[in-house]
Amino acid sequence: MNKKTGFIFVMIVLGIVGLVGILSKVSPWAIIKTFQHAKPAYVILFLLNSVMVMVVFTLRWLVIMRSQGHNVPFKNLFIYRICGYGIGAITPTAKTGGEPVRIMLLKRHGINMKDRVFSVLTDKILETSANFIFFVIGLFLVIMKFAVPKKTEFILIVLLVVFAALIGIYYTRMLKGKHFFADTFKLLKLAKVKRMAKYENRIIEMEKIMINYFEEHKLNFSLAFLLSMLGWVFTFGELKYALSIVGITQVSIAQIFIILSFLGIAFLIPIPLAIGSLEALQISTFKMMNFQSAPAAVAMAFMIRVRDLLWTIITIIALSYFGFNFKGIVKKSLSRVDEDVTRIQLKDGSSIKIKRPGKKGHAWFFRLR
Repeated sequence: MNKKTGFIFVMIVLGIVGLVGILSKVSPWAIIKTFQHAKPAYVILFLLNSVMVMVVFTLRWLVIMRSQGHNVPFKNLFIYRICGYGIGAITPTAKTGGEPVRIMLLKRHGINMKDRVFSVLTDKILETSANFIFFVIGLFLVIMKFAVPKKTEFILIVLLVVFAALIGIYYTRMLKGKHFFADTFKLLKLAKVKRMAKYENRIIEMEKIMINYFEEHKLNFSLAFLLSMLGWVFTFGELKYALSIVGITQVSIAQIFIILSFLGIAFLIPIPLAIGSLEALQISTFKMMNFQSAPAAVAMAFMIRVRDLLWTIITIIALSYFGFNFKGIVKKSLSRVDEDVTRIQLKDGSSIKIKRPGKKGHAWFFRLR
C-alpha cells in the first residue's frame, strides 16, 4: 500500500468512525422519521435545482470554450461536467479530483492540450473565487445574526476583514492587469519556505491565465462571472428545498448562506463524500441556528450525499459508454492527467509549460517559461 492509498484508507476509516459515533447518539429511526412528512413537490424541486446548478455551470464552461473558438455541444459538456463532479465527490481532493477528468474527456473532440487545460482551469478559478466571496458573506452573517462567544466573534471579525480585503485587492489588481499572488509571494518571501516554494509557480501561473483571459475576453469573462452568480441562486434553491424535505420550512436567506458556508468547509476535509464531517458540521450549524434537530441535520447530510451518489452513478455509466475504465479514471484523477508537453502562450509574451509527469505519476504541473 503506497502513501496515497494509505492516506485515503485512514481518512475513510476516520470518517466512518465519526459517522458511527454520531449515529450512536442520534437514533436512526429519528432520522428516518424526518422524511415521513416530506412533500413530493419538495423532492422534485430539490432535484430540479440540483440539475439547474449543473446546467448553469456547464453554460459557464461553454462560454469559456467559445472564447477559445471551440464549439463543443452543450450536451457533451454537461455530461463531462457531471463526470468531473462525480469523480471529485468520491476522491479525497476537496472536489477538485474531477478537473483532470474533464481535461481528458475534452480530448475526444480533438482539442489541443493547452485549450483544454485553459478552459477547465479558468472555469475552476471562477468557481473558486465566487465560492470565496460567498464564504465571506457567510462569515459576515454569522457575526451579525448570531450570538457567539466574544473571542470567537473577534476571530470571525478579523477573518472577515482579511478575506474581504484580499478579495477586493485581488479583483482590483486583476482588472488592472496586475498580479496579486505573485507580488504577495515576493513580499512575504514565501519561496524561502520549502513547502511553499513548490506551489509558487503553480499559483502564479494560474493567476496569469486568469489575467490573460480577462484582458482578451472582457465581455466573455463578465458573462462567465454572472453565470457563477446565477449558479448560486439555484444552489440556494437546492438547499432551501433540502431543508423543507427534513421539516425545516422557515429559513432565512442569511441562514442558507451560513449553512452553505459550513457545507463548503465539510467538503474541504479530504474524506470521500465528506463521510462523518458533513454530519458533524450540519449538527453544529443547526444547533447554532437554534433548529434543535440533530436528526434533521443528519438526514439532510445523507440526502446531499445521496444526490452526490446519483451524480456518481451517472458518471460510471457515462464513462463506461465512452469506453473508460471507472477504476482507472479514479486512479488517474488522483495522480492527475498524463499528457504531452505543451505550452499556453500568454499576451505578455510569456508562456506556461504543461509537463508530462514522470514514471512515478507525479501531478501534472505548470512551469513558467
